[in-house]
Amino acid sequence: MYVPPSPHPFPSRLFTDPPEQNKDKPKKGTLPADMIEKDHYFAARTVGDEWICYPWEATDIDEHDRNAAEALAKKAAANGVAN
Repeated sequence: MYVPPSPHPFPSRLFTDPPEQNKDKPKKGTLPADMIEKDHYFAARTVGDEWICYPWEATDIDEHDRNAAEALAKKAAANGVAN
């Protein structure tokens, strides 16, 4: 999370909340230039534009499991692997 400079006399604080993964795809917005230039944004790794299976984010675990199976099947098909 980027916190812009404060107008108050005390020093501002910079908070960094690095993403675990940065999806390699067009983004809907842009980050402030100084955030990029000063290395305040970094991702643990850059991944392809594919669905990532985070079960702790699921509100419907059955739907989550179906989405995970579908994503795996698509990936296998793209790599020419039979189920």
